[in-house]
Amino acid sequence: MHVFRFESSEDMFTGETTYEADGQGSFEFPAGSSPKFVDLTASGRLGYLVAGDGSGFRVDISDLNSISVVERFNLIPDGLEVTALELLLGNRTLIAGASDGSVQAWFISPRLPTDPVTPDGKILVRGHSFQSDSANDAVRAIGVSTRQRLFAWACESGIVYAYSMTSERKVASFGTGLRPTQISFSPKDDAILVNSGGSFQMYGFDPSYAEVSLSSLFAPVHYEQFREPEFSWQSSSGSDETEPKLSLVPLIFGTLKATFYSILFAAPIAILAAIYTSEFMAPKSRMRVKPVIELMASLPSVVLGFMAIIIAPFISESVSVVLAAIFFIPLAVILGSQLLLRLRPEGAVISGAMRIALVSLSMCIGVCFAVLLAPLISLALFGGDIKSWLLAVPGPSSTLDHASGGLFLLVLPFVSFLVVRYLLPLISLPATFHAALQTLVFFFLTISASILISTFIAYVLSLAGFDLRNPLWNFGSIAGAYDQRNALIVGVVMGFAIIPIIYTMADDALASVPGHLRSASLGAGATPWQTTIRIVVPTAMSGLFSALMIGLGRAVGETMIMLMAAGNTPVMDLNIFEGFRTLAANIAVELPEAPKGGTHYRILFLSALVLFSLTFVINTLAEVVKMRFRRRAYQL
Repeated sequence: MHVFRFESSEDMFTGETTYEADGQGSFEFPAGSSPKFVDLTASGRLGYLVAGDGSGFRVDISDLNSISVVERFNLIPDGLEVTALELLLGNRTLIAGASDGSVQAWFISPRLPTDPVTPDGKILVRGHSFQSDSANDAVRAIGVSTRQRLFAWACESGIVYAYSMTSERKVASFGTGLRPTQISFSPKDDAILVNSGGSFQMYGFDPSYAEVSLSSLFAPVHYEQFREPEFSWQSSSGSDETEPKLSLVPLIFGTLKATFYSILFAAPIAILAAIYTSEFMAPKSRMRVKPVIELMASLPSVVLGFMAIIIAPFISESVSVVLAAIFFIPLAVILGSQLLLRLRPEGAVISGAMRIALVSLSMCIGVCFAVLLAPLISLALFGGDIKSWLLAVPGPSSTLDHASGGLFLLVLPFVSFLVVRYLLPLISLPATFHAALQTLVFFFLTISASILISTFIAYVLSLAGFDLRNPLWNFGSIAGAYDQRNALIVGVVMGFAIIPIIYTMADDALASVPGHLRSASLGAGATPWQTTIRIVVPTAMSGLFSALMIGLGRAVGETMIMLMAAGNTPVMDLNIFEGFRTLAANIAVELPEAPKGGTHYRILFLSALVLFSLTFVINTLAEVVKMRFRRRAYQL
């Protein structure tokens, strides 16, 4: 085989194009091969040589003096014959028609360790399969669009099929009554020209929005150059040759991820704050605190977004301290409050202002412990650097590679709850112990037991092969590479946006509980805490649940905070240290630049409908649950 390369030049005055030979080379076919089809990519660097039985070669012709075979492949099953071959728009997808009426689409993707070794590290894989309506109706010709990823084939019977490669959606199908030898698309993709031995016929059709279907929007799609079907969103690119990726699943996933971490941060703080101010704080102090918290709801979203941009670098530089503070601050507050109860003089009343001051002091002590102990904890769990541990390849060779550090943090909260709930009641101390000493003993027993049990469970799970850095199907890993704008930042900042809403509604729900229920409980000998947990909270549960749902709705529809703090990357990853993109943020970013009436424009409106449907379903379920709680409250 001889290869010639030409260089074109255009006369700027006459517009005439001339071609001059720029080089040539030759290539000897491997023994026993006889190519029937030859296709070259637009760049002139790769060639495909395919025999009638489907076997072929991918040839590197970038250097005409050293043409070489990069890969051997087989496009169709044994016993069939390749009857047509064509490259799709972009010259990355090879379309092969067979004698049984089937059409296969192949494209290059990165090779896996189990694949044959190739010089360029890539391999040809089958991405799509199509079939004519009639079996054994051989494909005679294949035509491709020059505007979008449409292609068509004509069968021996004269039937023509037109499909979108990405969505695998049939755009048109019609009979010609001819024996086609060649087909092509019109420049505007509104007609197909069929050639049959010098007889031409043109057939009009409407390919509007061919690249979109329910499966392409909500199911994994095998995109060009991807090894497996995936969910992906990439609506724009530098040229029309790039395959559009319009799956809404990454955007829905990002919306749910943002909502989950926001509620996870905000709900405990808001609900517990409402319980404290409603049931335990002095009325005068409550009258001052509640308006201040409600005033937080007036903060503009863009201001909170700027706050996220400001704090993100600080958190990035001290990830281990932040994670340690999540554990140490609650522990310090709990220990401080218990010691205060045990050490105060009998009959003494602690004012609300003093309680707030002592809680603030406990939180400061917790932060100090987090700062002091974070390096030691990071050294013990992650080899000294949590970011390096997140990037390390899982393995048992060292602390940096071992999976038990992340598993320990994952199981520690659950183990601590079980220890407090089931193990501590089994332990009794001598009555001669001072109350404060008993509190310290129980506290350190709880900490020690939780750490020991969590360490054992984490080690066993790591030996069983569990690792937070291992991917979970299409949802990434629970722990992975650290991105400065991530779900942790969004959870903290978005939490401050929805805490006032949840707090206000929860406080009102608790305040609406009839006073005679509290009086009856206290008169029966229950403590204020027991009255709150067993009487007041169950009675107000419908209102508390409504508060959570209102906060959830606020998080689902938030735009500016997500746009500024989430990284705006449409990836599906459970990793709390990874960014994401939500439906609302995507609409805000892309709608101003989407061509009106186009596919992209309409999909953005569809995503708005999906966002509305999501909130509608959540609110409907919330209403059903709320009514159930309300019926239970009436029984009290």
